[in-house]
Amino acid sequence: MGPCRGGRVVGLLFSGIILAGCALPARQQATSPATSAAAQPSCRPTPGHRGDSSPGMGPVAAGRVVLGPGMSLTPSPELVASTRGEPLEITGVVYDRRCRPLAGSRIELWQANASGAYGPPQGTGELRCCYLQGAVLTDASGRYVVDTIKPGNYIGPRTQSGHIHFWVSHPGEQSLSIELNFSGNPSVPADAGPVVPLRAASAGLQATFDIVL
Repeated sequence: MGPCRGGRVVGLLFSGIILAGCALPARQQATSPATSAAAQPSCRPTPGHRGDSSPGMGPVAAGRVVLGPGMSLTPSPELVASTRGEPLEITGVVYDRRCRPLAGSRIELWQANASGAYGPPQGTGELRCCYLQGAVLTDASGRYVVDTIKPGNYIGPRTQSGHIHFWVSHPGEQSLSIELNFSGNPSVPADAGPVVPLRAASAGLQATFDIVL
């Protein structure tokens, strides 16, 4: 991913992939653009970095995706164990800046597991992505669903709050790279990008994250 403008780069490079996000000047609570659309004719763009190339987290599912191990990881009982954690379902809609849902938007995702590791062997220059990754296309209503687990705080040179990387694209729109954080985690920095609350549900946790390209 390219350099962040108006902020600092937080990143991790391995296997030709940069796990990165922009630390923005001020925290912005993620809200539904559909709500703002009722009061004004345009939607506020979701904060993040624009114009990055695809990180290549396919294959792509339709409408709903379950994040799991990347194809470069060898199946094993240890690999299965590395993907266990508190279930988390994220739902949302991708919009353009006129608040129109964007069907067929491509969303690529990757994250650390519950222990804060992206992949084996964590903490080395040989790290392979990822324990939890995937890609999904939004449906005819611009909607997507992601089934995953709550990410743990990142293991690295410094503690970083558990977050999920989103790369979002649609024909005719600039791609958008986002680090989605979750409220209630004391490790979330004051200059984090989108932050959404987690809701308790019968099957685990739920969150809503609408995106405006």
